[in-house]
Amino acid sequence: EMELGIVKNYLSYITGTANFVYLNQAAEGKETEGVNHVSRKILWQDYCDFLSDYKLLERRVALAPVGYACGGNYFEALWTRNGDTGS
Repeated sequence: EMELGIVKNYLSYITGTANFVYLNQAAEGKETEGVNHVSRKILWQDYCDFLSDYKLLERRVALAPVGYACGGNYFEALWTRNGDTGS
């Protein structure tokens, strides 16, 4: 939902120090045309590349607080560093 460079910058502040990374994002990125657009959609592979030192624990359809799937094709994903499962 943001420019690729902004996402990379934000993740750079936490990668290597955070044991877990949680994301809740639009699965197909932000539109590339219109008033509020980005120059290039961020893709799932971009997140995987930026979090290459982490292991994906789970990716699923994002849920609203009451347990219903969010509209707009959102996903949530949780990565862990060094195989930490939180237990």
